[in-house]
Amino acid sequence: MRIEPEEINTKRSSIALELMSEGKEPLQISNLSISNSETVLLVSTWSSENTNMSRAISDIEQGRRLLSQLCAAWPELSKHFGSSHPVIKLFDDYGMGAVLLGSSPKENEYTWHASIAT
Repeated sequence: MRIEPEEINTKRSSIALELMSEGKEPLQISNLSISNSETVLLVSTWSSENTNMSRAISDIEQGRRLLSQLCAAWPELSKHFGSSHPVIKLFDDYGMGAVLLGSSPKENEYTWHASIAT
C-alpha cells in the first residue's frame, strides 16, 4: 500500500503497516518498498545504463537516511524493524521489469549485482 510521508502516524499508515506485517502488501513510501524487516527495496533515481557507482552509493545512503527518519518519526515502523538493520537493495524499475543494481547490508558496505561504471 502506498502512503505519502505526511500520512505517517495516521489511520491509513496503520492499515498499510498492518497489511505489510501480515505479508499481504508491501508498504511503499517515497522510493522505498518495505515488505519485511530484512530487506528494503529502493528505486534508483537513475536508469541502469546511466548510473555509476557514485550515484548508486548516493541513492543507497539517501534511502538509508530516509528509512532512519521514518523510523524516528513513526514508532510503529521502528518497532517493526526492532534492532535489525535491513539490507537496502537498489534497483532500476524500467517499466517492463527491473534490474537489481546493488545491495548494502550496512553503511559503507556494498555488493554490486549489475555492471555499474566506476
